[in-house]
Amino acid sequence: NIVAIHEVGEVEGEPYFTMEFVDGDALSSILNRETMNAGRALETLKQVADAVDHAHRQGIIHRDLKPANILVDGAGQNYVTDFGLARNITQTSVLTQSGEVLGTPAYMAPEQARGDIANVSEATDVHAMGMILYECLTGRAPYGKDAPALVLLRLLQEDPVPPRRINARIPRDLETICMKAMAKNPAKRYATAAALREDLLRFESGQAVTARRQTGLERMLRKTAKHWRLATACAAVAILLALLFKEF
Repeated sequence: NIVAIHEVGEVEGEPYFTMEFVDGDALSSILNRETMNAGRALETLKQVADAVDHAHRQGIIHRDLKPANILVDGAGQNYVTDFGLARNITQTSVLTQSGEVLGTPAYMAPEQARGDIANVSEATDVHAMGMILYECLTGRAPYGKDAPALVLLRLLQEDPVPPRRINARIPRDLETICMKAMAKNPAKRYATAAALREDLLRFESGQAVTARRQTGLERMLRKTAKHWRLATACAAVAILLALLFKEF
């Protein structure tokens, strides 16, 4: 499920490479025409996760996974391509430095948006796959595709609308898998593409998935952490009112 490179060379000082021809269309073009049903979205992500897992086992992080970089042939086979921003985690690279933002804003992970190169890992590609699954299921990117600065601001500060609020026919467990893959904290995502694929297979076979839904308390705590100044002020007012009421 990865577009193969056949040859790399140079002719009269000009570099070239030849690669496998995929007779089909980019996933982005397909999603512009239609929204996938859950079964087709599941099959797409299984194949993409399989390809990304293979790359990760070779020490390669893609860093720019998006529908435009997935080619689909006439038989429905998916191929990951364009490793132009890929990083070899087995080697020390001087090509990127901390603070540099690399990737496509609509499909970045928070650590990429912050330029936090040290924390770009396999989980970064998992986040992108979660965003691709989201778009396959809902027909829209989680944080929009308008001005890049606005997209990155939403990515860092807001949570995406849960897929089932957009389409209630999306299976609940598939939504849970998608949201876990897109967790802002890398430690709360699937650690590897293989782990994501395993949960997709569990869902497909009717088994319980390892991902769990966020509880109401967890959502409240996240919102409180995000708006801590307001929460602190409200708590102070509540305490003051309680003391006044007790005195009265």
